[in-house]
Amino acid sequence: MRLPFRLPVALLLLALAGLAGCGELPRPFKPTGQKEAVDLRAITYDSTVVVLPPDGDMPADPEPIAEALRDALLAEGLLATTWQESDGGLQLSGHAEVRPIGGSRDLLTASWSIDGPRGRRAHYQQTRALPAGAWQSSNHQVLAEVATEVAQHLAPQLLGPAVEEALLPGFPGAHLAVLPVIGAPGDGDRALASALKVALDRAKLPVVETRGAQDLAIQGSVAVTPASAGKEQISIVWRLEDADGKELGKISQANAIPAGSLNGEWGGIAVLVARGAASGLADLLDRLAREKAAG
Repeated sequence: MRLPFRLPVALLLLALAGLAGCGELPRPFKPTGQKEAVDLRAITYDSTVVVLPPDGDMPADPEPIAEALRDALLAEGLLATTWQESDGGLQLSGHAEVRPIGGSRDLLTASWSIDGPRGRRAHYQQTRALPAGAWQSSNHQVLAEVATEVAQHLAPQLLGPAVEEALLPGFPGAHLAVLPVIGAPGDGDRALASALKVALDRAKLPVVETRGAQDLAIQGSVAVTPASAGKEQISIVWRLEDADGKELGKISQANAIPAGSLNGEWGGIAVLVARGAASGLADLLDRLAREKAAG
């Protein structure tokens, strides 16, 4: 039960330097003098999707559809950005055509593709009826629905399909429940919990919304403390507990960040943190399973 990459449990670098706008993904950094530090570029930027506005019948303002696609890809566990200066190796592009079909409806026909250095990685041909004028006026709800449909079809082509019956090593019949995250600034409590559920699912670990009598649970807590000038220390601890509430282990992530960097939307940062946490949790569960097997 392995993720495509592994991170040391002790420390995950948060990619926050140069944070540029809501939901954008800046270049990671590597502090000096910390042997456990890991440069995340090797595991993030080769799989970051740079979202471009579609061509063809463009909305009056093309940015909202690109942002909606970015957010939908993030919700599916993909790293995505609309920052076109990103070093991302993948690009999502699209061609859209909209025509009236009567009854105060328009028909959207769009071709969406994710391409990388090695060619096309994912493709989706979309046909969807929309309220008349919603595409051209960049109606927020309509664009979100369009983007969600696109992301739900593209993401499995990159990440693989979800596992129908995942198993928790060492705990037969048990599942993992993600408890509410506490203490994060901005929308971090919600964003981290949501991103972790997706990351655990992609790691082939059985996740449930409602905790059962024999299920394990993981809860994250976030602390922010003052650091050097213009910086603050952010620490995230994920605690794994058994069905009786006994702590089985914990995963810690920490780094100094520009003060206030996470006071708004976490966006791709939550995905990065969740991937690291899921990786560490899979390692922890593997170790616990080996210990149980050894008696």
